[in-house]
Amino acid sequence: MNVVLGDTTTGKTSLMRLLRVMLGSDFDGIIPELRRVSDLSGRFLIGDEQISVVRRLTQTDNAPVDVACGEFAARLPAMRSDQPDRQTYGDWLIDRFGLPRLRIPTAPSRPAEAATTPVSIADYLRYCRLTQKQIDIDVLGSTNFFTDYKRRVAFRIYFGSYDVRVADLQERLRGVEGELRSLRSGNSAFDEFLEGTELANRAKIEANLDRARTELAEISNRRSELPAEAQQTPAVVEATRTLRQIDHGLADLQGRREGELVGEAQMAELAKQLRAQSVRLTKAVVAGSHLVDFDFRLCPRCGQDVDTERAEEGHCYLCHQVPSEETTREDLLVEQVRIEAQIDEADELREQHAKAVTEIDHQIAEIQTQRVAAASQLDQLTEGFVSDRAEEIAQLAATQSRAEAAIDRYEEYLGLLKKADTARVQAEQLQGDRSRIEEELRRAERTDHEAQGRIEHLEGRLSDFVEALQLPQFEDDSEPRAAINRGSYEPIVNGRPVDRHSGGMALLINIAYMLALHRTTLDLDLKIPQLLMIDGITKNLGRGEYDNARYRLIWSQLADLHEKYADQLQIVVATNDLPDFIEDLDVVRVRLTAEDRLVPAAEQNSDDVGGAG
Repeated sequence: MNVVLGDTTTGKTSLMRLLRVMLGSDFDGIIPELRRVSDLSGRFLIGDEQISVVRRLTQTDNAPVDVACGEFAARLPAMRSDQPDRQTYGDWLIDRFGLPRLRIPTAPSRPAEAATTPVSIADYLRYCRLTQKQIDIDVLGSTNFFTDYKRRVAFRIYFGSYDVRVADLQERLRGVEGELRSLRSGNSAFDEFLEGTELANRAKIEANLDRARTELAEISNRRSELPAEAQQTPAVVEATRTLRQIDHGLADLQGRREGELVGEAQMAELAKQLRAQSVRLTKAVVAGSHLVDFDFRLCPRCGQDVDTERAEEGHCYLCHQVPSEETTREDLLVEQVRIEAQIDEADELREQHAKAVTEIDHQIAEIQTQRVAAASQLDQLTEGFVSDRAEEIAQLAATQSRAEAAIDRYEEYLGLLKKADTARVQAEQLQGDRSRIEEELRRAERTDHEAQGRIEHLEGRLSDFVEALQLPQFEDDSEPRAAINRGSYEPIVNGRPVDRHSGGMALLINIAYMLALHRTTLDLDLKIPQLLMIDGITKNLGRGEYDNARYRLIWSQLADLHEKYADQLQIVVATNDLPDFIEDLDVVRVRLTAEDRLVPAAEQNSDDVGGAG
């Protein structure tokens, strides 16, 4: 147990607010003493984890919060992130406490249609604090509808009557409802648009499409038949035959011309080769030496290519005989005369090939002129046929264009209808999904027996603390003495809810309720964080003997929890004074005075911006 002790206006309530800010609540900026303080830093323990935090004291909900925990260190936005996948400091605390991160509908009566809001760390920690404003007015902010709704959700989560699966089912139901509304709206508008139009009758559209496709096929066949008919007229047949004969003649002449060109080239090469050999023979005659190493690439007789590998080694590859080693000058002269004769013969053959090429070129030119005339005649005959069929061809073209446009239009119509059918099938599937989800919700939202048992245990503990604090019971009060309302989860004492009691009685009931909650958490190992902060513990309690006795009883119960559960439950109480027996426990952690306030007056007037720790 930790006590913040001090007179009025020394900063006790401000310190309690800062503790809530450190634990993820918003900073409302209404503490004037802190207007020059820039940062709030602190350390706390969750389980076995030592956590250090530095938070900017600003009302911006995405202000940075520096967190360090073991090997983990990060700068997180306080309560709202601009990036969907980025964790906030509040979410990080929820994970550290082992609590579920949920989004719940803002309108509980219309979960499928309403927007959603997250259950924040501040909503969970509502069961860990009694503020000065609420301690004698309501139960943890229950007078505000939206706050009370989230308080009840947090209670159900803690006690197990709100299955985490319910939130998921509600989210799925919202998604299904949204899609279903969109599909139904689109289908309804589409049906209204089609009513009274050609699109309203699918069978008629399909029949028209088949008719247009048949007509297009007939037109295509007819247009393909027209060239064939043109080719079947006698004049066209004769002109085509003549043109084909001319083309065959041209092809033959081209082949002959290529052959003559090859022959001319071969003879020119042979003559060149023979002249080179003649020069060598002349040198040999003059030198008086033997010359037997003539190298022939072409046969001097016929001009064909000669393969040097065609004869055995040591034999002439021209005559296949063994060359004579005894060659006389007369032999060389005879050979030279023979080669000169072959040169003359090769030149003559080359000239004959060249002359043949010239003659063939003249023939090709003449035949090409004949071909131009024949082709022109065929074109005229074909154009005459087309001219005779011009009206039919134009009608076929127009009809084909209309048929193609009709096919495109009807296929587009059927595509739209197919999309509408798909949307209807999807709507039916979504309707089935919605029914299944709603049934799952009905099953999941039924309070189970274990949750009822936990609430009954809480009722027992509430009854114990009501008696321990000796809350008065009036003769006109009806039963029950102490109970938990199963709809609002608020305490009922003497048959009355808190809002039907006086301020002092409401304060005592709230304290008994919170003590019962945390004692139940210890008994049943619930997920409520084991932190209890109480501010305004003397509010609406007088100074008479009766009220002083109740005040001492409150502290007696707190001291009992301190002695039994100091290693499991942390209690922080802000108060103006303490009973003597509490002073002896050495639990005062902060003592504030007019001279030693939370933020000293000298610092409030300073221009230096500092931090509070």
